[in-house]
Amino acid sequence: MFKTIEKRTSIRSYEKKSLSDNDKLKVKEILNVVEKKQGPFNNQVRFFFVENNNRDSGKIATYGFVKNPPAFIGGVVNNTKEGMIDFGFLFEEVILRLTEVNLGTVWLGGTFNRSDFDVEVGDDEIIAAVSPVGYSTSKSIREKVIRGFAQADRRKPFDELFFKDEKLSPIDESHKYSKYLKAIQMGPSASNKQPWRIVLINDTFHIYLNRTKGYGDKLKMDIQAIDIGIALSHLYLTLKEDNFDPVFINDKPIDLKDSEYIISGQMKK
Repeated sequence: MFKTIEKRTSIRSYEKKSLSDNDKLKVKEILNVVEKKQGPFNNQVRFFFVENNNRDSGKIATYGFVKNPPAFIGGVVNNTKEGMIDFGFLFEEVILRLTEVNLGTVWLGGTFNRSDFDVEVGDDEIIAAVSPVGYSTSKSIREKVIRGFAQADRRKPFDELFFKDEKLSPIDESHKYSKYLKAIQMGPSASNKQPWRIVLINDTFHIYLNRTKGYGDKLKMDIQAIDIGIALSHLYLTLKEDNFDPVFINDKPIDLKDSEYIISGQMKK
């Protein structure tokens, strides 16, 4: 999974053709498997798959400046902070599983109408994000411009994101658990804000949210909570890959300036 996280990139330009029947089946199988799972706060997500048969017209074809998307996936979840965290946790696993089978995706967050995708959304629920699914074209000038504008490949250094012990000493890349921190560092986030902060004490990763003031205030959901879910997904999946059995617990060890405590991930063999 670590190699998949390294491999994954946002794809905004797709070949102008539909998914094969075999690949449609793969997408649906991945959605069905992950839909049965729960996030760290015990929320589940109802995923959907919608083919985009009118790629040259209609609003569905324009989300996020995406070109030629043959299909979309997305999910419905409770519209709470915890629901957003769990959505990020579960939808990122879907994204990574699709990357493993060589299908292109890109996170598209925002406010979506249920009519756009013909799915049921309850009064206390929301479509938290969607992604196109298709076959990537070679990187175009347009793709490079969008990535450059979003500074999509720029990551904050370890010593801004990760700290150890109650003294909050910055962690560098020589730390014995740097692989799992690197997996978090590589995570996608809205506008590449990278709001996750980690305090590592012994074998426990304490996760905090460092909000960007005013960011996402006009949205109907907590978009930076989704980013924390993505970070948790990367941590959990890479630990599982190395035969750890991570457990999420509520165990705030310390206050972290300008950040709110979310949850802790405890490593177990």
